[in-house]
Amino acid sequence: MEKQEKSLFELKPNLTAAIIPTLISGVVLGAILSLFIGVFAGSWLIGFLGLVIITILSSFSRFMNLRATKYVFYKDRAEFFEGFFSIVKRTIRYQKITDSVMTKGLVDKIFQTGTIRLITPGTEFVNDKATSSGIMLYHINNPDEIYSKIENLLKKH
Repeated sequence: MEKQEKSLFELKPNLTAAIIPTLISGVVLGAILSLFIGVFAGSWLIGFLGLVIITILSSFSRFMNLRATKYVFYKDRAEFFEGFFSIVKRTIRYQKITDSVMTKGLVDKIFQTGTIRLITPGTEFVNDKATSSGIMLYHINNPDEIYSKIENLLKKH
C-alpha cells in the first residue's frame, strides 16, 4: 500500500466573509427581479417571494460550494479542491507559478481575510475567476501570514 504524502498546510475559505457578498448580490438581484415580477404579475407578494427564493438559492449553492473548497500545499505543489454540484481538482507545481498576488476587499478588511492568486503562464482572470491554470484562494484567514508562507515555498522552486 502506498504511503500518503503529508501536506505542509491546508486552507479553507472563511465562510462568513465569502457568503456576505453572495447574500448582498442575491438581495439586489432578487429585488430587481421581484420588482419586474411584481409589476408584470400585478402582485407584490409574488415579487417578494421571488426575492426570497433567489436569495436563498444563490446563497445555498455558494455556501455548499465554499464548504467543499480546500487548498492543500505540499513540498512541490498546491492542490485545489472545489465543488458541490460538480467536483474540480486542480494541481499546480510551484515551478509553474510565475507570480502571486494578494488582495483585500472591503469584506476582507472587515473579516480580516484576503484572496491570494497564484498565477501561471496562460492564466487569465475574468471577474476574479481563473479561466485557465491559475488558482484563486478566496477569503483566507491570516492572509499576510499565508502569503508569506506561499512566497517562501515559491522561492525554493
